[in-house]
Amino acid sequence: MPAFTRRADTMSILHPTDFSQDSMLAFCHALKIAVQYKASLSILHVDADDKATEPWDEFPGVRSTLQQWGLLSEDAPRSAVYDQLQVAVEKIDTTGPVIPAIIHFLDHHPFDLMVLSTHGDDGLPRWLHRHTAEPLARRALLPTLFVPHGSRGFVSPSSGQLVMRRLLMPVDHSPSPRYAFAEALEVLEGLGDDTSELVILHVGNELPRLRIANKLRWKHEIKTVAGSPVETIVEEAKSSEADLILMATAGHQGFLDVIRGSTSERVLRHAPCPVLTVPAADDKRR
Repeated sequence: MPAFTRRADTMSILHPTDFSQDSMLAFCHALKIAVQYKASLSILHVDADDKATEPWDEFPGVRSTLQQWGLLSEDAPRSAVYDQLQVAVEKIDTTGPVIPAIIHFLDHHPFDLMVLSTHGDDGLPRWLHRHTAEPLARRALLPTLFVPHGSRGFVSPSSGQLVMRRLLMPVDHSPSPRYAFAEALEVLEGLGDDTSELVILHVGNELPRLRIANKLRWKHEIKTVAGSPVETIVEEAKSSEADLILMATAGHQGFLDVIRGSTSERVLRHAPCPVLTVPAADDKRR
């Protein structure tokens, strides 16, 4: 099932957060996607310190953000988020080690998409870094939108404007590029417009077979280049000013991947824009 296709009547999104300012870009992406799809949005905070009080005031302001974006009036009541925009918001606070707590929550509450903030290896405190975000996405086996702190997002935090000019889709023989292509079309259908462009990139000699409809709505370009997959994908994302990198992932494939991390994870560490990873069909739990 494509990541941006609803599981039931309503698409469901999970956004784990640590309440830091660095996670606000990811929150804005989660909220904007919820508005676009009239989805349910669960904002989850895990308190490893097991505090006695629930930090409701620290949760990002959904209504105030929507008011800033001009989607709600200044005097709109809390109920207007659902009544006017059909977005159901739930704020949850739990305790325990971060990854097990979120995995436990996912085991009991299925979602269609997870939106995570991440950061490079610069010593950022708490859990907002790849050493938490990447293992969480692997164990959850859930389509995950990574929004690196400081990256060029496709949602403006100040205005809520959504810009999906160019979607970069790296493909290889495994996982099947057909699945990644279906995902890309779902993303463009929901977040793009008639000016959006799909760039299909294969790093290698032999391009995988990929059926593209003659009447594809969006402009598209197919590139086959030689080089190191990670460096080439990152460089293409930078040079083409991609707004999103979409990667189907089959998880860790062998000993070297366990040591170095998967291609998707290594791309994420250097990506100039958000990265959507989608488990191949056989890898999904649900």
